[in-house]
Amino acid sequence: MSFTEVFTFYILNVKSSINQSECLDDEKCEKLRNHLRNSLYLMMEGDCREDVNKETDTDHNRIIPLILDGKFFKIVARDKENVQAECTKCKREIKGQVNATTNFLNHLKIDGNEQQASTSKKQAQSTLKHAFSRSGQQSADALITSFVVETMSPLCIVEHPAFKKLIHGINNLQIPIGILTRKTLRTKIDAMYSQMLTYLLQQLQPTEHVCTTADIWSSSKRSFLGVTVNWINKDLQRESAALACRRFKGGHTYEKIAELIHEIHSEFKLSSTKVLKTTTDNASNMVKAFITFSQPQGSIDATDLDDDDVDDDDEVTVTGILDNESTSDALLPEHQRCASHTLNLVASVDIKAALKEPPVNSGVSYNRSHHSAFGKCSAIWNLTSRSPKAAETYVGITGEASSFPCPTRWNSTYDCLLDLLKVKQALSDVCCALELPKFKETDLEFLEEYIKCVRPIAEALDRLQGDKNCYYGELLPISVQMRKTLQKLRLRHLKYCPQLVTVLLGGLEKRFCEYYTFSPQTNDAILASISHPFFKLRWVAKERRNHVKELLFNGTSSDESIINVSTKNSVQLQCLQYLQTNDNTLESLNQFPVIKKLFLKYNTPLPSSALVERLFSYGSMIMRPRRRSMNDDTFEKQLLLKANTAFINILRSSDHIST
Repeated sequence: MSFTEVFTFYILNVKSSINQSECLDDEKCEKLRNHLRNSLYLMMEGDCREDVNKETDTDHNRIIPLILDGKFFKIVARDKENVQAECTKCKREIKGQVNATTNFLNHLKIDGNEQQASTSKKQAQSTLKHAFSRSGQQSADALITSFVVETMSPLCIVEHPAFKKLIHGINNLQIPIGILTRKTLRTKIDAMYSQMLTYLLQQLQPTEHVCTTADIWSSSKRSFLGVTVNWINKDLQRESAALACRRFKGGHTYEKIAELIHEIHSEFKLSSTKVLKTTTDNASNMVKAFITFSQPQGSIDATDLDDDDVDDDDEVTVTGILDNESTSDALLPEHQRCASHTLNLVASVDIKAALKEPPVNSGVSYNRSHHSAFGKCSAIWNLTSRSPKAAETYVGITGEASSFPCPTRWNSTYDCLLDLLKVKQALSDVCCALELPKFKETDLEFLEEYIKCVRPIAEALDRLQGDKNCYYGELLPISVQMRKTLQKLRLRHLKYCPQLVTVLLGGLEKRFCEYYTFSPQTNDAILASISHPFFKLRWVAKERRNHVKELLFNGTSSDESIINVSTKNSVQLQCLQYLQTNDNTLESLNQFPVIKKLFLKYNTPLPSSALVERLFSYGSMIMRPRRRSMNDDTFEKQLLLKANTAFINILRSSDHIST
């Protein structure tokens, strides 16, 4: 719409707003409208030419662009919208349209008149300075592609009327840009995915040690195997990336798990020697896969498999696992059981034994106190999670939002209990308003004592599930400290939960027995802890310190580059200096090259598989109910691009991503 048409529309529709004014009567309004209409007619006849920067062709009653006013081009022929003009410099005739001056502007640019072109277009339209190249369209395509990936939006969003309206609205304000089709968007995502993989391979190639995490996730009647990789860079900071979220068809047998993990490792050129460990949960099929394919096949002890922790989708039994013969040639790295998953089993499975224990010294029954307190907590959680009215009532009384524990995450139950105790003064009013049984004073005392007993496990879970600043060397010190804290609690006079502490200690002794006894299988965990400057020997009991020191000397002296006695002595001297220094920062490792090398080797693995579970959190956001028909390949690419957004930003900042 031209300026004249816009102004005409404004003039002819101004009556409704003018008539609303109390200062003007109908006669004055009519005079004002006539005055504005006369001004418009004068402007259309050319009297206001300087204000609109355009001139009017009286023959066709249409506005001629300034570029055709005779300074750069002289009109030689015109047929309504079509116009033919002669360049005043080269005398060449150029064809175009009154409403589209691109041909004339391009001619000025090609003939070396860029200064004239910029002057002309600045007077005509300030936004046309971007029209000489394709950078505007390419940048828009890149931004839209990033928007779809980072917001995990469906590809069809570019065909949504509201999205088109948004882009067209931008066009009216800026330069004209095209709208991606779904096919073009898929091509853009494929290109971005390929560039991301190339960059990731370049980052992994020079890295000496890496660790991976793996797990199986099911959604929308489909299963996927997720794999992530992490390593420690030259600045001693942990980096991580998502490698795959591959469709897993059929039964979750240990052989198929091993083959798919081996296939993904091979795609990224990760040999079984470069991958120090692969961290997974304690599911029987995962454990069996690594027992079979990460070491020479032999007899398998059924105690290595957790009967109480088998994937829901598995059709694998312990007996079937022990009887099957492997025919796959897959080769897997060493297996690391997820410490967070193991602690979760202690707090959710082993803890149930406390309900069967008799009272200590004729004290209060733990079973009765537990059922009374947790029954009332569950009543609040269930009602506020199902009833919006109840949730609003809870917020109105306590000033805090109600929470609900996740059945598969025990630490969420711990957090919900903390939330309730935070507002314990208002719980009586909440129960009255919701018509629920009130908490007795003994119930609140039990919950506070329960929290005190399980806090060491909850804090250990939160720490071990980190992915940025968590190292394998933290596992042993945290486990030892957790046991010490529970042992001190057992010596105290607990009114309600002495059985609970005993059961928790028993669960830790059962599931972390190898770590507490310093068995040879945990030498890597010991070396990881002692090579971490924050821990060193602080966590080691006095009677075991000589053994740990000897393990450190042997670990540093086992390097093939150390071939003579004098070199070994200097290495041991460096180890002693490292143990005596008070600097507990990671930067201090730069002063001890031998210890730094040991740190990079043994602290690269993660003690928890939480990293791959976070990948599945992104997957649940992408695989929404209305997107369940998404192609497996498209799902994996969008998920990995979202999970590896940091790498995409690096590529874009360095102009490695084509736009």
